[in-house]
Amino acid sequence: MQYTYAASSIIEATINLVMGELMVTADDVDEITVDITPTHADRPADVRAVENTAVDFADGRLMITQKRENVLRTWVNKGWSIDVHVLVPKRSRFKVKSSYGNIRVRGPIGPSSLTTAYGDITAGDCAELTAKTAHGEVSLERVSGTTELTGSSVLVGEVYGNTTVKSSHGNVSVGLVMGRLVAISGYGNIDVRTVMENVEARAAHGKIRISDAVSGTARLVASYGDVEVGIRHGTLTWLDLNAKGGAVRNELDVAEPEIQNDDGTADRLKVTARTNYGSVRAFRAVVL
Repeated sequence: MQYTYAASSIIEATINLVMGELMVTADDVDEITVDITPTHADRPADVRAVENTAVDFADGRLMITQKRENVLRTWVNKGWSIDVHVLVPKRSRFKVKSSYGNIRVRGPIGPSSLTTAYGDITAGDCAELTAKTAHGEVSLERVSGTTELTGSSVLVGEVYGNTTVKSSHGNVSVGLVMGRLVAISGYGNIDVRTVMENVEARAAHGKIRISDAVSGTARLVASYGDVEVGIRHGTLTWLDLNAKGGAVRNELDVAEPEIQNDDGTADRLKVTARTNYGSVRAFRAVVL
C-alpha cells in the first residue's frame, strides 16, 4: 500500500511498529511517500499486517501505527512482518519505536529518537539524536549536537557536539572526535581513531585505545583491560598513567613541541589513563 502527501517543509513523524523493517530516506523532495509491503507476499499474516497498519498525515505530522496482531511467534509460526519505506524532506524529525526490526535512515534528519528492542539502527548525518537498541548494533556516519547512543555495539564515524555512547556487550568504535565523547562499555573494547577535543572512556571488561590524540583531554579508565593512547608528534602533552595490576610504558621521546597553529601555539593534550588489571601504554601516533 502506498500513500503520498504534499509537504513544503520539514515534518514530524511518529512511527510505531511491532514487527518489521523501517527504511527512511530524507531528500530534497516536496512530498511524503509511505510504501508498506508484506515482508513475504505469500504469507497471509504479513498481508494482513499491512492492511492493519494505519497511516495519517495532517498539519505537518505523519503518523504510522502498526496494529499488534494476536499471533504467537514461534520457530514454527513466524508470526508476521512488514516493510515500511518512508520518503520525507531533509532534516525532518522522527520518533520511532519498534519491537522487532531494523531501522535504517538515509540522508540528513533533524532531532530524532530511534528505538528498537531487537534490531540494528543505521543512519548517516544526524543532529540531536537518541538511538537505542537492546539487542543490535548502532551505526552512524556523523552526529552533531547532543547525542545519546545505546546498543550491543556502537560505531560512529564523526562526533561533533556532546555524544554519549553505551555498549552492553560489544565494541565501541569512533573515528573522529571534534566535540565531547563519553564512551562506556560493559563487555567490549573502546577504540577511538582521532581525538581533537575531549574523550572520557570507561570499560569494565575490555581494552581502551586511542590511535591519534591531538589536543583536548582524554580520561581513560579500564577495570579489566589494557589502555593505549597514541600522541600526535608535536603536541604538548601532560600524562598521568597508572596500572595497579600491570605495567606502565611511556614510549614518548622528550622533545620541544612543534608550532602547528596559525597563532604560533602548539596543540595541548592532557591524558589520564587508569587500569586495575592490565597495562597502560603511551606511544607516538603514526599518521598516514
